[in-house]
Amino acid sequence: MATPKCPECQKMAYPAESIKVKEQTYHKACFKCTECKSRLTLTTFKVSDFGQPEIFCAKCVPKIAPCQADKSVEFERTKRATNLTSEVRLVNEQLRGAEETLGKATHAVPK
Repeated sequence: MATPKCPECQKMAYPAESIKVKEQTYHKACFKCTECKSRLTLTTFKVSDFGQPEIFCAKCVPKIAPCQADKSVEFERTKRATNLTSEVRLVNEQLRGAEETLGKATHAVPK
């Protein structure tokens, strides 16, 4: 298996000195934000929602424009969470009226 090249410096990136992200292998020193050039780690890097191959920091990652918000993944998550919350509220309201939730025992407890 051939040693992969770092997409930033085009030099060989050996496993002991590299980070693999999105099918790309970077040197640790080359793993930087495309915009501001700040060093990144596996926990601080971000990728664009637009499918760009570049890596970014949280501050520089391209955001979805407001006109595209209705098609975004985040919008779908919010919509599903809102529906789920309303379903839970409905179930809770149905159970609140049940005798066991009002403290009225339906059977005698042995002493």
